[in-house]
Amino acid sequence: MAFPGLTAAAATVIVCAAAFAKTVKNDEASQANENDSAAEFPEPGSRISHVMLFRLSWIILALILLGYAFSETLGIPVSVIACAGAAVLWIAAAFFKAANSRELLLRTPWLIVAFALAMNLIVYSLYVHGATDWFGELLEPVAHAGTAASVFGSGLLFSLLAACMNNLPAVLVASLSIEHVQGSDMLPFASLLGMSVGAKLTPIGSLATLLWLGLLRSGGIRMTWGHYLRLGLPLTAAVLLLSLAALWLQTVLFQ
Repeated sequence: MAFPGLTAAAATVIVCAAAFAKTVKNDEASQANENDSAAEFPEPGSRISHVMLFRLSWIILALILLGYAFSETLGIPVSVIACAGAAVLWIAAAFFKAANSRELLLRTPWLIVAFALAMNLIVYSLYVHGATDWFGELLEPVAHAGTAASVFGSGLLFSLLAACMNNLPAVLVASLSIEHVQGSDMLPFASLLGMSVGAKLTPIGSLATLLWLGLLRSGGIRMTWGHYLRLGLPLTAAVLLLSLAALWLQTVLFQ
């Protein structure tokens, strides 16, 4: 999974850089309109409260990303890597006195977290009563098709599932469906890409997106569904296709 994972990360950076190249203010534009835009667009460096922590955070985030990519090889759950990285960042911020833990906890939109947990309970209840069997029926013919159809078809199905119901409960439905279908070994990897990348197709697809939108709203920035979809659909589709292509290539070369 290292190759598709790193491809997804690189594709995200490249696609976003290409999409927003014209809207990102360059140095020449900043100098030309320095007086007009200084209040609205302060110098990026002025927003860094602690330079040492800022540099350290990049190292920690890079290690987390590498941990994600090689978690399967190392036999370490992704959740352990994520929690360890978050704990190190929190400890570092507390050590440098660069963050107020109490303020961070108070600003966290806990209602969204409760919403995601409630969705898990609801979806599992639906599965127990057979209300999610339709997804397994959709997945089965795709899972037993050729390699390309299986990778791209299942990846698309997993993405749409996550985008429509949030990727946390969707992971539960997908895992149970994969176990029932008994398809190829790459299905869990296609599911992972669909749940993590494809979930960005809609605002409700990812808990991280919901938290981000909540923080924007608390800061007075309102992003509508229409605005999100105009940006999110093409960007996510491009990254998803490149990631699935990497998974397909890996499957073909090492099958």
